[in-house]
Amino acid sequence: MGDMVLRKWVLLPVIALVCLVSSCDKAKPSYEDLSHFSKVFNKEKPYRIYLPKSYTDNADETYPVVYYLHGWGGTHMKDSSNLAYDSIGKLADKYKVIFVLLNGRMDDADPRPYNMGYHEHMTYDVQMKDYFPEVVSYIDSAYRTVDNRYGRALMGFSMGGMMTTYLSGKYPDMVGAAVDLCGSTEFYLGMPDNHTFYPLRYTFANLSDVPYRLRNSSHGELSALNKETNNGALWEGHPYYGYWQFEGGHEVDPNGGTEAFEKALSFLLESLQQQIPPQKSWSHYDVYPDFELWDYKVESDKSQPGLLFLSEVTKAGFGLYTHKWLPEGPALEGLQATVTTAAIYRPDASYTISDYNRKNGQLRTQILKSDAEGRLHVKLDGEGHEIGIHQTNDGPKPTFVGYTLGENRKMLRVGEENQLHIQIANLGTPYVEGDTVKFELKTRDSSVVANPATFNGVVKADGQIEIPSIAVTSNKVPPKDGSPFGVKAKLKMTSGDVAFENMFYMPVFFDVAPFDGLDIDDGRSVKDTLVGSGNGDGKVSPGEEILVYTNGHRAQLFYDDPYIVGEKLFDEALPAVWETDGITFSSIIKISEDCPEGHRLKLLAKYETKSHNPIARTVTWGTVELMVGKPKK
Repeated sequence: MGDMVLRKWVLLPVIALVCLVSSCDKAKPSYEDLSHFSKVFNKEKPYRIYLPKSYTDNADETYPVVYYLHGWGGTHMKDSSNLAYDSIGKLADKYKVIFVLLNGRMDDADPRPYNMGYHEHMTYDVQMKDYFPEVVSYIDSAYRTVDNRYGRALMGFSMGGMMTTYLSGKYPDMVGAAVDLCGSTEFYLGMPDNHTFYPLRYTFANLSDVPYRLRNSSHGELSALNKETNNGALWEGHPYYGYWQFEGGHEVDPNGGTEAFEKALSFLLESLQQQIPPQKSWSHYDVYPDFELWDYKVESDKSQPGLLFLSEVTKAGFGLYTHKWLPEGPALEGLQATVTTAAIYRPDASYTISDYNRKNGQLRTQILKSDAEGRLHVKLDGEGHEIGIHQTNDGPKPTFVGYTLGENRKMLRVGEENQLHIQIANLGTPYVEGDTVKFELKTRDSSVVANPATFNGVVKADGQIEIPSIAVTSNKVPPKDGSPFGVKAKLKMTSGDVAFENMFYMPVFFDVAPFDGLDIDDGRSVKDTLVGSGNGDGKVSPGEEILVYTNGHRAQLFYDDPYIVGEKLFDEALPAVWETDGITFSSIIKISEDCPEGHRLKLLAKYETKSHNPIARTVTWGTVELMVGKPKK
């Protein structure tokens, strides 16, 4: 008995020591919660980092970094995604990757991250577009990272999913791959006094160089809206895009594990390893006055909501446009901008700049000298310009500059034969009379047929290209949700051994029944908000700004009538489980002072309703015909 007691007293400390070591080992986290001083936030900004165990074994080895962005109410330490945060370290070891979980809260007490949302949420001057490069620079300096776009990826959940998509499109030269996990689909971005609506479904041109996956749930709050975003990516023709859908709700991992997270991670790392080079041509939408991308810089005096669009950028030129909204909203008035090119030209050399103004149809040329670095500085307004850059022996540059569909119409009529007349300008060196330019017109929309789809243009004595009209027909039906509904067309132009491509957009006038129960807000109160202006008699008169109601619903209008000379959008957040996801817009159109009495406005219209959960838009389409009465007194 004494021996047994003695052994008991001897063994107890050993057992206790084993338990203590085991407990300590089990309690040791696979991450560190740290912070760095952010000049953007002007304070310490926390983050969580997972380093693989191999990080300490070889001081010369570098690692790719995956940044994760949380959703509403989350932080760098937690999220509502059902993701098992404590298990992420095993994936860091397995894939030899660094994970950085960012804190997107603008203020520690504010659960809404990233300074995006509806108007009342836009309360911070701090912008995530400024913080992301700062934190990347810090991580690259503090850890052994692969510090280029082929060693850097993003993924995010819910609001973090939208911010992942936005930042990847804002900085495709910094981000090599991205995954949006059940993300929000559209919010306002920008400053409190100047913010712009940013619908992801219309901005996939920004992501054309970023391998990207959208992961959607089957019945989560945002599942229906993310189907619209998926349709937007397909509509744009993203070259490295994929769509995943799983059975479940608004979460990353339905089982509270890391299975979906690991699937996303595997895609990201495989994409980084492929090191896909940038495309020969790129385009970019931006809501801010100034931006830099691929060594180009755009600086402007933009002081109103809207977007700058730098399109189809190559060494031979680019397009610069502004839009009050997407897609193809009207230009911003009075804007001035300077585009500084990459350093790809001969230093201190003269170049001919051909500038086609889309608003007035005029082509002018000027000689610009590149700076000592080989950059050109081109000053433009926001009316819409196509720019060609060349020297004597560079060759012609055929460029799409506009179209009509017969009778100066812009909308493709469904059920009719539309005569498409394409307008081409040469923004390079002159053609020789009799030269041939080959054209190929393609759309990704099987409901649209162009005849002929391939054709030749012949250069005339005055240097203009004579091309035939194209018969275009369509049986397209309108979408029942908020998916893109116009036609994206690609025109390929081959001149000698050189090919140029331009994308252009054609709105569609659907074959739908007329709306009834029409009411006109022309300064007359119809519902809860008065937005029109005029004599208030509920009829359309020259010079008025009107909003159309159909059976109590505000309508968004689409048209190509020359007597409609201006438009503004009225937005509202219809009730749902989350009100401000899925914003609804209606049109306030201005009738020209010169509109003759008795003129009939023939408009395509739609209105939206929204279900509670999932937040699904139902879009109802119809036509509206309005007669313009006597001028208002």
